[in-house]
Amino acid sequence: MLHRIEKDRPSGFSPNSILSVSPQFLEETIRHVLDENMDIIPISEVPERLKHNSGKRRFACFTFDDGYRDNLKLAYPIFKKYNVPFTIYVPSDYAEGEGELWWVALEHLIANSEEIDCEIYGEMRHWTCRTTHQKYDAFSSLYWYFRSINEARMRTIIRDMCEEAQLDISSVYADLIMTSDEIYKLAQDPLVSIGGHTVSHSAIANLDRDHAIFEILNGSRKLEANLHMKIETFSYPYGNQESAGPRDFELVKQCGIKTAVTSRKGLVFREHVDHLTALPRVSLNGNYQSIRYVKTYLSGLPFFIFNRFRKLDVN
Repeated sequence: MLHRIEKDRPSGFSPNSILSVSPQFLEETIRHVLDENMDIIPISEVPERLKHNSGKRRFACFTFDDGYRDNLKLAYPIFKKYNVPFTIYVPSDYAEGEGELWWVALEHLIANSEEIDCEIYGEMRHWTCRTTHQKYDAFSSLYWYFRSINEARMRTIIRDMCEEAQLDISSVYADLIMTSDEIYKLAQDPLVSIGGHTVSHSAIANLDRDHAIFEILNGSRKLEANLHMKIETFSYPYGNQESAGPRDFELVKQCGIKTAVTSRKGLVFREHVDHLTALPRVSLNGNYQSIRYVKTYLSGLPFFIFNRFRKLDVN
């Protein structure tokens, strides 16, 4: 699981840099996976591999969430160089220039403020944001509070805070995310597959059934209409246990999606053949850009420990 590729790691206040790795680290990871004699396959081949992998060859899939423009500018040439496939999961609103990357807005708001006031947990709080440490403290408090409340309300609060600070964040979004035309051109390469990621990048588990189905189906249908191709794979926004659970895995299956990925930590095993809409992923984390971590991840040991020695985490 990846999000962004950036040449230079930002210095100072950059709380979202955890979502970004360097082109060099991406290339080293691809080389390492190939050197380990693993097949790098498109996500569409996962069901068949799990059903009929008689030779027991290990395989890997590379996936990106959200559709950042650096996936096209920096990641794509690397995958092309090694002739290996990858998948990009895109919220349809983002591709149409209508999305809100609220975590980006929050970062810019704090970066450009010396004082922040916001009501959280029923109490008005004040943060001084003059130093990098103070900015990180404000971001952490606000980020996790916003993740805990109704998402529509959270986005309204952040939108109002940006407006009050006279901060126009729409141009930042436009610079970060690929347009539909860029995604279409990228998707013409057989190495590239595109997947759904809802309409608005909403946590499915927090929506009622009808709204959840709307987000799943319409996000994919809009991509299909724009890209003239069938969308058969999906990524749950945020993707953790609180954002996607058994009900959602079943809803995605009912919507005709063949595979869906979470952000639950773990490797894929043969047993996942019966849980193709609840696939775990290994996150390539911006704070741990070393092949020694990749080697540890691919051993599966940290995930066995984290998951209490269970292969499946689908509840």
